[in-house]
Amino acid sequence: MPEFLYNNKAVNQRQERAGRQTTPRHPGEPGRYLSAQSRVNDGNIRHILRGAPSAVQTSSGLIQRLVAPGTINVSPCSTLPRQIFNRGGCGGGSDFTHNDFQSLSGVGAAGRALVWQADNLSIDFRLRNDMRLELGLLAGSEGWRMVDHFTGGSGTTLSHDSSSTLGTAALASAMFTRLNTATVAAIEAALTAMAASGAIDCNALSIAGARLPGVSFSFSDGFALKGIIGGTQGLRINITGLAVDPVKRTYDIGLQYLICDDFGVDTDDLYSPALAAFWVLQHRRAGNLPFINELDLSQSASGSF
Repeated sequence: MPEFLYNNKAVNQRQERAGRQTTPRHPGEPGRYLSAQSRVNDGNIRHILRGAPSAVQTSSGLIQRLVAPGTINVSPCSTLPRQIFNRGGCGGGSDFTHNDFQSLSGVGAAGRALVWQADNLSIDFRLRNDMRLELGLLAGSEGWRMVDHFTGGSGTTLSHDSSSTLGTAALASAMFTRLNTATVAAIEAALTAMAASGAIDCNALSIAGARLPGVSFSFSDGFALKGIIGGTQGLRINITGLAVDPVKRTYDIGLQYLICDDFGVDTDDLYSPALAAFWVLQHRRAGNLPFINELDLSQSASGSF
């Protein structure tokens, strides 16, 4: 029962026992007794009512959560796609220069011999065929396309989307799976941190400090991917869409991975006849321009934070 009713009953019982033991009752006394007891009850009730606010305060945390739960404000991106990660870059360095008679200082005897043979014993047509033969064995018609674009001399970037030969291979590769997994984990961590502050702003979302794995394709990822691209030099990641449910704390996100690599060589690559032919055409012949291969891969992800 409520505590104040229990206490009043005890007071009544004590007063009744005291009345029986000390004084006999006389006519008219029951009225005085009831009046006195009423004043006692009134005093107890007023004491309880005065204490009510402190009782509410002890559970104010629970009441606050029930009445005014914390909210997360969500702001959409003002423009899409929006970059959230950028590392490295393409189109620079010693593997992107051309017709510059690059120095062979630091190149070993084997590399120098390959360059001398390519430069002095082979005509340009033969050098191009050496390149086509090796890349054709690794990548088929896609390899031949790379050689033709290089010797064509336009120098324009070749983009490979998710449905292309190289794009499809990249999406299926173990390397890209590791990259995508690490990216999604970094995004969830960023969303969790934003939610803790009470606001998720797509325009401020970034994973710039994330330690994403370097992208380097091996033969296990596909011969074409390894032969044409192999190691890469630049990575950009963009948001293409973001939907956040602040109540359920879930999200759906669209991502664009732009992975680039220079189709060009420098003195570090002089370890096969075909690569020596490539180097001579690029650095000692006019009209052959290196270019950028860029994988343009789309992904979507969903999860909670």
